[in-house]
Amino acid sequence: MELKERDLLLTLADTVHKLAHAVALSHAQLEALRTVMIGVHAALYRVPELQSHIEQSLCGSIEGDFVQALGTPQADDILQQREAWLASLIPADIWEKVRPRPHT
Repeated sequence: MELKERDLLLTLADTVHKLAHAVALSHAQLEALRTVMIGVHAALYRVPELQSHIEQSLCGSIEGDFVQALGTPQADDILQQREAWLASLIPADIWEKVRPRPHT
């Protein structure tokens, strides 16, 4: 292997390592955000006066996001991952009430 090829491979390996670190950091930050979002939703949702308002707001924003995402060239698996991420941000009992439903 020539020196130039070796240097290119080392540069590529270093770049991949840096990207893996950035992805791991982003994942940790997103998990922290998810934890906070679930806590906030759960706390606010337990206030009876806020339940219906939270459900209506979430339904509207999630449905709007769902419709907007369908209008993009994103692959189905990306859209499914997007929906899974939304589901992970909201406590399961609330998600069941507000998740987008396929239109038939």
